Amino acid sequence: MTPFQFNFIIFFVFTSLTLRGQSPQCDLKRNEDGIKVFTCKTEDEKFKSLRAEFELENTTIKELKDFLWNVPNYTTWQYNMIESELVSIKGDNELTYRAIIDAPWPVENRELVIGIRMGNEADITNIFIHSTTSEKPPPDDVIRVPLFDGLWTVTKVGTTLKVTYSLRIDPGGTVPAWLVNIAMAEGPHISFRELKKQILKQKH
Repeated sequence: MTPFQFNFIIFFVFTSLTLRGQSPQCDLKRNEDGIKVFTCKTEDEKFKSLRAEFELENTTIKELKDFLWNVPNYTTWQYNMIESELVSIKGDNELTYRAIIDAPWPVENRELVIGIRMGNEADITNIFIHSTTSEKPPPDDVIRVPLFDGLWTVTKVGTTLKVTYSLRIDPGGTVPAWLVNIAMAEGPHISFRELKKQILKQKH
């Protein structure tokens, strides 16, 4: 695998594939900076799914929501994201955004059109993330990601938020599945490490 192939593929397993719980077929791939990243086998899809776990100390749900609702800031912490813009907002707990992911030549850049919805149940907050449609076509030489289905499960324990993030994705185009599945840890680790740093920095 060449360096550009590796760097491109690891984005698509960032940011951040929906898993609804713990799976015995998940393998720990990265455990650094208080962030665990797992890859998990799927029965009916060619790409593996992803699960990440980390904690945000002395952080409220409102602070996390305000951070995630700041779409223009995404390019400062989400791995390889070079454009991010708010498309629409619905009420207090739903929005849609569009983003462009940089991919080294000769691989085409990817476009995300993503809906986010937040729901609360007692001390648990779920943030659903899913690819959605857009009447506006992607830019020339950019491939729109056809499947991006994620879930943040955030549990409040005292002053700490315990986060489990799960994702399933199909990046579209001709990216080989084995390349995606080989490099699933680096991108999520970098993104969530930067998220933790920025939330902490905002407190000082």
